[in-house]
Amino acid sequence: MTNGGVQWERRTSERASVGLGVVSTWYSSSGPTFTNDVVTVGPALTLRYELSQTLSCVAEASYRQRTSDQVFFDVVELTDTSEDYFGSLRVEREFERGFLQIEASRNLLPGSSGQQEIRDRASVALGYELSARTSMHLSGIVLRDRADQSVRDDERRGFAGDASINRELSERLAFNAAYRYLWQDGSDDDNEARGHSVVIGLTWVIGVGS
Repeated sequence: MTNGGVQWERRTSERASVGLGVVSTWYSSSGPTFTNDVVTVGPALTLRYELSQTLSCVAEASYRQRTSDQVFFDVVELTDTSEDYFGSLRVEREFERGFLQIEASRNLLPGSSGQQEIRDRASVALGYELSARTSMHLSGIVLRDRADQSVRDDERRGFAGDASINRELSERLAFNAAYRYLWQDGSDDDNEARGHSVVIGLTWVIGVGS
């Protein structure tokens, strides 16, 4: 999968800027019985705004037309066109001892079945310094992937939640622990799965002071 684009951006004030451009993707896949070529192209808009020194917002949006050319068994050829909206919205807030980031997006990505997929994603992340030597991080991500073509009804949903803590034991040594929860489900009845993982470790920094 290849992504490309051209954008012109102008700063309209000390806190705001706007960008206009054109974005495009090219995707190609093949198998024993098929070939698939997909091209998307369309205009794009980017807005950046700093509401304050600690709060900022970035919005990106594009409208793209998709042209798909599929050939099965070197005989049957299917050509299809459609339109869709893509983009992202990210809000970041910095605190005296941490940060909060919220983001939602829709993007294109290669699919495992040889098709191009549309991914809807929403995430939130929080980082905070509990003390001068201890910090924590929490995050959650919700995903939905679906096939960009109507050849098959394929949709997958997933969630990932992470929690971690880091403690500096000395100038060189740090203790860290992390937990992750994963969940996914698909169009098929037997695709649901869950997972848990825990990582505990020590980090030794080389070359810090004497």
